[in-house]
Amino acid sequence: MRYYRGVVVAVAACLASAVPAMAQTRLVPNGNCQNQTAQISVSFSGIEKDVTAAKATLDEKIAEVKALATDQHFEKFDVQSFNYNINAYNRGTAGDPQFQYNGNASFIILPPDKAVDFMALLVKKGYRASVNVNSYNNGSCTQQ
Repeated sequence: MRYYRGVVVAVAACLASAVPAMAQTRLVPNGNCQNQTAQISVSFSGIEKDVTAAKATLDEKIAEVKALATDQHFEKFDVQSFNYNINAYNRGTAGDPQFQYNGNASFIILPPDKAVDFMALLVKKGYRASVNVNSYNNGSCTQQ
């Protein structure tokens, strides 16, 4: 029993001596520990008379957003995801159906600090856009 008390006391002493060293650990003061990512999402919707025209319209809108991004000279601008839905749309009248489409594309942007301004540009051009900027510290850049 005394042996176990001695081990417990020794472990507690080691831990107590380590606490001051852990308390001195701090983030790098220049802020380089923060990692940031930025994502722009653009939504599209409309009605076309032909299903292939609906798909072509979605493709054209994505190409327009990419062209606007090229003019901004981002370090990185990549499609993260793209999805769309095309439905036959008939308002109860006789005749050919129309096709309603909805789509969304998400893009990764570097540097992240330009994402908000790009979103504002897209909105001025008539797009429905949103921005998501995420800043985090993964704990890998600490110093003593």
